Amino acid sequence: MTTANQPIRIALVGAGIGGLSAAIALTRAGFAVEVFERAPELRASGAGITVQANAMRVMQRLEVADAIAAAGAIIESGSVVNKDGALLQYMDLADVATRLGAPSVAIHRASLLEILADACAAPISTGRCAVDFEHVDAGVELRFEDGASETFDLLIGCDGLHSIVRRRLHGDQPLRYSGYTSWRAACRLDAVGSAAAIATTEYWGRGARFGLVPIGHGELYWFAVKNCAAGGQDAADPRDSLLEIFGDWPAPIADAIAATSPEAILRTDISDRPPLSGAWGSGAVSLLGDAAHPMTPNMGQGACQAIEDAFILAEHLIAHREAGDFAVGLRAYEAARKARTTWFIQQSQRLGGIGQWENAIARSLRDWLMAHAPASAIQRQLARVYDVDF
Repeated sequence: MTTANQPIRIALVGAGIGGLSAAIALTRAGFAVEVFERAPELRASGAGITVQANAMRVMQRLEVADAIAAAGAIIESGSVVNKDGALLQYMDLADVATRLGAPSVAIHRASLLEILADACAAPISTGRCAVDFEHVDAGVELRFEDGASETFDLLIGCDGLHSIVRRRLHGDQPLRYSGYTSWRAACRLDAVGSAAAIATTEYWGRGARFGLVPIGHGELYWFAVKNCAAGGQDAADPRDSLLEIFGDWPAPIADAIAATSPEAILRTDISDRPPLSGAWGSGAVSLLGDAAHPMTPNMGQGACQAIEDAFILAEHLIAHREAGDFAVGLRAYEAARKARTTWFIQQSQRLGGIGQWENAIARSLRDWLMAHAPASAIQRQLARVYDVDF
């Protein structure tokens, strides 16, 4: 049990982007943090990720923004085009960076995870699979798969889409399958034709999308999305089936697929969960990131919202430290985050659904509306995403 002269002990379950960001923020605030990761080693699933300006503002506060920018590529703009290459929407992210004082950065997930782990002063225990917890007089008893247990003052579940902590709090809840599956990978940029001209671009077709994102240091992140039933399996080399779908799309899509090692291509059914109706946590326990508010990746904000969570969580625990009412601080953190993360869940689901339309008339109308959207409407949307007050 923590005494008056000891720092509050906080257990973070999950050493992903959200968990490590929370560990950095909380240790900087003077809390005694321990991170538990079920995997035998820290590893990042997937390939590329965007740390957008709102999350980079947090990283500036945590003093890791410069390392992230150096390891990735600054995103100056983003475009959506149709399958024929006609521009549907253009977003000036350089203007956002100037206004907010923080750029958006595309980076390999493994590089981002390594930067966060290096900046984390808290101990990280890998191969420690948490399976249950129980509120006790001394705080929260966290139990592990090997039968061991430890007691902490607070417990934060940062353990992702299939969170054990969330399941213990809210019971088994089915995932909400989006109706589409994704493939993600990274390849060498110099193996792709017209490499110098590649910018962050998403292509929209009939029930399918494809994205290209340079992530720095000679690497190109790409993702493909297609309407299909959940649970599908690829052949040993998924490039053949991907080229059947995307082979006649604008260059350099086919080149990017062909330049990728088959074993580097990760297939993932895209799912989220409806927003929780009540509090995320209970007592001395709360949730963070995908454990609290999993969203589809259509706005590229899943990790960014986890990073925001980490900072706001630390701020609320600092605010309640003198009174020692940390459970109240956890509920205040949840209340502060709920409306914003709910909006992202709903907006990401809506955007993905529109992007995956198959009906020709609906797609033509969609494309016309996007191409003729006033600049003021695009700016309002960007402000809603990025102009968060820390």
